[in-house]
Amino acid sequence: MNTQINATSQTVTSALTTAENYLQLFANHANFLQKMVVAFGNDFNTQNALGLKSDWLLGDFSVIPPIEIRDSAEINGANGALRETKIGFIYRGNF
Repeated sequence: MNTQINATSQTVTSALTTAENYLQLFANHANFLQKMVVAFGNDFNTQNALGLKSDWLLGDFSVIPPIEIRDSAEINGANGALRETKIGFIYRGNF
């Protein structure tokens, strides 16, 4: 089971790296705010969006909560869970 969790963890790490690369490209787009309007409508905080843009351009993705891969026994057989004590996601290794 541990090998499967490690393989899943590597897959998640690779996917997150790819997502971070796309977010950095998106933040560099000339029409960043217009694209945010398409995604979220007109009801979002522009200053927060520009803060994300600045962070992402610098490669700072710390706003994205961590993802943990755990053995299903650790999360009572669930496919996933949210942390109560700190923001983050937990997924079952063989999910």
